Amino acid sequence: MSVNREREQYRQHLKSLIQKVKTTDVNNCSLEKCQKHLKEAKQCMDLLPRLDDGKPLPQHVEAAQFRRLLGLDHVPPSELQILAWNTLKLARLNLAEKLEGQKKFEEALTHYHDMVEQGKQMRKVVWEPESELHTLINNLALCYKRGGKFEQAIEWYQKGLDMCAQEDPGSTMERMIRDNLDTMLNTGKAGPVGQTTAKRCCWNCGVSPNSNPSVKLLCCARCKELKLAVYAYYCSAECQREDWKRRHKLYHQEIKDAKKTAVRNNFQPLSEETQAVLNDPDYVPDSDYASLLSLSAQCTEQGKHHKEKKLLKKAIKMEPNNPVAHHNLAICLSNSHEYEESVKEFSNAMRLVGAKPPKYANANEIWARSAASIFAMFTRRSECSCIQKPIWMTDHKELELVAKRVVEVVPSFNEGWAMLGATLEDVNPERAIECYERAALVSEIDSNVTRFQQEAVRVRSKLLQVN
Repeated sequence: MSVNREREQYRQHLKSLIQKVKTTDVNNCSLEKCQKHLKEAKQCMDLLPRLDDGKPLPQHVEAAQFRRLLGLDHVPPSELQILAWNTLKLARLNLAEKLEGQKKFEEALTHYHDMVEQGKQMRKVVWEPESELHTLINNLALCYKRGGKFEQAIEWYQKGLDMCAQEDPGSTMERMIRDNLDTMLNTGKAGPVGQTTAKRCCWNCGVSPNSNPSVKLLCCARCKELKLAVYAYYCSAECQREDWKRRHKLYHQEIKDAKKTAVRNNFQPLSEETQAVLNDPDYVPDSDYASLLSLSAQCTEQGKHHKEKKLLKKAIKMEPNNPVAHHNLAICLSNSHEYEESVKEFSNAMRLVGAKPPKYANANEIWARSAASIFAMFTRRSECSCIQKPIWMTDHKELELVAKRVVEVVPSFNEGWAMLGATLEDVNPERAIECYERAALVSEIDSNVTRFQQEAVRVRSKLLQVN
């Protein structure tokens, strides 16, 4: 058999395997099936050095050029390298989740550690979003917590927070890790719903009276004064000072900001009944469409993506032609790294709006945000390299028309301006620079401002080289 033919068979096998792994329902499949997928993925990784053709996808070449422009070493990975790595990562993740479900925490931890180490190595050659590694670290800490190893869980949560603060400050993942850590450190429910497994421990070093009887914990005076639901505890004044500088000061600032927002928008705190519904991962109430959307929004705030998906899917069954729930479900699926399903739901939202006069409120805005979100996923997420693109993305002229309509409908949406900038780079680089600068201007998150400014610098440098 020729090398080219063997390589093509390898590529098709990889695509088939990653599709099987992506569509695996961990709750309903056997442990043996997950182990078989991992074994196949490892065999593919072993074959990669011999069969890799070294051909990268266009977006990886652009990412490599951009990094070199910023003075960073970066080798564009090949399509096969991306496929093999993502297959192995997803297979490990499925197996780890299955082992957790069977309370085999030690075995699950081994796989989570392997994924984190693999993620660190792959970041040297793949321009992966920072959130990918942050998510793996969060999952590792959760596994330690569920296995009762609270000090190790605290250590990994803190590593995740430190990494987020350096690489992606203010991100959703940073808030989720902080919320998980704060919940665990309090005397509340640190394990599965209804099961109290955590004791009070120092918020900085993780030591507890349970592990060291001589330790006496003192409560944060400001937490007590404000009568917060979650109090911080420390074993010493030194630990309190360290934690205040690193994250507890920010914790109080967020609470202060949240109270201001609640007063300004006249928000009411969640009732005990509503919070109980949110805390039960399997219960979906028989509510109306608007109530299901409201509950799903609360799940988004609390990082309960599994429950959010169930609520939104029920809302879609109630009103299948309403694009709002489809759009919200697409965002939820994207946050859960289910990119193929996310693209389908964004496309459904766009299809339901269409070119006709909108039937629902904010329908045009939903269409625009869905289009820009699809474009952002395909241009920034390496996992989407195996997903079929929508037809409008395969024709440059149609893509440009879509991008122009997006910024026309939602001129304050940064991703829309970034989308238009990307489509105009080759035909009108001056206008592309303006679009990236506009994207930076309307961005509220510092990391996005920096990213779009760097895109403008990249295009400007490219233009200077041509001239």
